[in-house]
Amino acid sequence: MNITSFRKTLAGVVLAGGLLVGAAATASAETGSTGATTKPTAEQRCERAQHVWERLEAFDERLHENYQRLGTLRDKQAAAGHANVAAKLTTRLDKIKDRHGRVEARMVKVHDKAAGTCTLPEVAPTPLG
Repeated sequence: MNITSFRKTLAGVVLAGGLLVGAAATASAETGSTGATTKPTAEQRCERAQHVWERLEAFDERLHENYQRLGTLRDKQAAAGHANVAAKLTTRLDKIKDRHGRVEARMVKVHDKAAGTCTLPEVAPTPLG
């Protein structure tokens, strides 16, 4: 390697590094990133809590509907003598019950967390079945 090609290679590396640093600086300046994070306002927290509450409530309604539907289907299968299918449906119903308990616990947690600033409906435990 001769001295001319070494200089050209070094100049290319320096130029590429300079462009990379410049591009990064420009990108951070355009996004306005100063490293400081802003906290959401009380209104924004209430909107988020309300949104989460509505999603959990809709999910819980679907769990109730599925539990009723699968319970009816399990009873029909058991009456028809399909014990294996009925056992699988019972397992699925147990999973739905478990998930329902976790959804209700999450609803209580969201309600308690937002209690000081927002008005969310009270959590009324609704048993499945």
